[in-house]
Amino acid sequence: MIAGRKMLTKTQVKVILILLDCKGHAAWELAEYIGMEDSNLNPILKDLEKLGIIYKGDLRSSRRQHDNKGIYAEIPYYLSQDLDSFKILIKKLEMPLEYLEIILD
Repeated sequence: MIAGRKMLTKTQVKVILILLDCKGHAAWELAEYIGMEDSNLNPILKDLEKLGIIYKGDLRSSRRQHDNKGIYAEIPYYLSQDLDSFKILIKKLEMPLEYLEIILD
């Protein structure tokens, strides 16, 4: 790790990689892909949002299958398209290649 600079966690990098498809993914969906509980992922998403790396999109109909009939909504997360946010992302991704390979396994 570079002195004085905090790198992204494995989970944060996984979230970013999922969001690269630009389709927008709700927290429950990201948690499913990563294999963790929604409640454990929420603080990680908030940290990425504070950094400006991801943002919440507009409310949409839920893609999740529900047992009960009804209308359900979700808020998708997207990877920021802002240049300054991209610079932050690149700085935070400065890591040895071996570390990135471990994350992607």
